[in-house]
Amino acid sequence: MEEGTLFYIKRWQLRGSYDEEDPEHDKGVLEELFSGIELKRLSIIGYRGVKFPICFWNPNSISNIAFIKLEGRKYCQSLPTHGELPSLKTLYIKQLDGIASVHKEFYETNGKFASLESLSFSLTSAWKEWNSIGVGVKDGEVFPKLQELCISDCDQLITGDLPSDLLSLTKLLIVGRTKEAIIESLLLKTQVLHHLELGECKKVLMV
Repeated sequence: MEEGTLFYIKRWQLRGSYDEEDPEHDKGVLEELFSGIELKRLSIIGYRGVKFPICFWNPNSISNIAFIKLEGRKYCQSLPTHGELPSLKTLYIKQLDGIASVHKEFYETNGKFASLESLSFSLTSAWKEWNSIGVGVKDGEVFPKLQELCISDCDQLITGDLPSDLLSLTKLLIVGRTKEAIIESLLLKTQVLHHLELGECKKVLMV
């Protein structure tokens, strides 16, 4: 790709490599791609890298993206930083089975997901901890515009510590054998909830 060349692509999808001898192949593809294009929607399915490339940790390189879908495999061990992306409205995370913890790197130093409206975690089997210790957000709360939160079939999740209340959340969906403590913790963070859907909840929760 020639230096200085800029391409505009509205939507792009990567389906991961099946080359067992080179699991980092997909990382190189992404690094080359983001050096010369702007995206609005990005779907990455079957990514085989252990960590997402540097471009994913630099908000300036993907600042125009409004929709991100990361659907995975067991290799990736950490989520990229998306908290400072100014245009991101939808973030969908599915089957990233190497992710055990969502912590401060997810937000970045002062990232608060300023435009995010919909957040979904699905079938992330190793996820045990949603930890916001060390998240220092200035000038308001995290997820100020989040309207919909879905946690589906994340059966190992045992802690759900959000850094602030979800002041705009109107729809909460928790599907599967989610721990009751997680449900209670999330409900305590809401103020204007209109739609609540719980799956396999053994008792009525009082919050």
